[in-house]
Amino acid sequence: MTEQEAIKAHLTTNYISQNGMTFISGLCGGLKDARKISGRHMDTGDKFPDNSKCSKDDNGPYFRGHLGSWLGTMGYLALLDQIGKCYKPKSKAKITGSISAIKKCLKYFTTLSDDEIDIIYALRNAFFHDYSIFNKYNGKNNFFHLGHHPTKPIVKAPAENWDGNYNNVKLESQTWANLEAIGDLVEKIYEDLQQLALTNQLDIELDGGHEELFRRYIFVSSEKVK
Repeated sequence: MTEQEAIKAHLTTNYISQNGMTFISGLCGGLKDARKISGRHMDTGDKFPDNSKCSKDDNGPYFRGHLGSWLGTMGYLALLDQIGKCYKPKSKAKITGSISAIKKCLKYFTTLSDDEIDIIYALRNAFFHDYSIFNKYNGKNNFFHLGHHPTKPIVKAPAENWDGNYNNVKLESQTWANLEAIGDLVEKIYEDLQQLALTNQLDIELDGGHEELFRRYIFVSSEKVK
């Protein structure tokens, strides 16, 4: 498999090679899972209206997820980590030094400020470390106010910093995080990756190159995928 074939397989939901083998991408599988639990169409990422969270089909009622889902957001945040490990745009200078993959991804593929990136990184740590709304990181303390809204900013720093004392939490020290907007951001990054791949504008950042991309994040399927 060539480098471009490996990238295409990684960015395609069900990639069928020339010899007829079907490959499943961990990136696309994670994207589908995040969409499903976040109230989005599994194949397109389109958002379902809030009033259609629960619908019916031939199998009876089923839950369509919620745009403010913590677990759904965790899925999206995990994908930022994967993308940051795998890719950079050829037009961007390589980021060196000790920096997390999620921050790399956000620096390479968004226009977010360093402060906004730090807040998203702190939210990722709060969710993944102990599924909470608090995070103390590198001298920066965050007490999160979570919500979902189609137009509000993705994150917003508090009016006054939280001092890290759990007995001293107040509205003025809450850091805003818009979970719907985080999902939108990852969906946009995924779209941009596909466009960059079409014009051969993606570099693979993994030490093992496209062979590592293929073996680490792409899986062979022996069954027909729905």
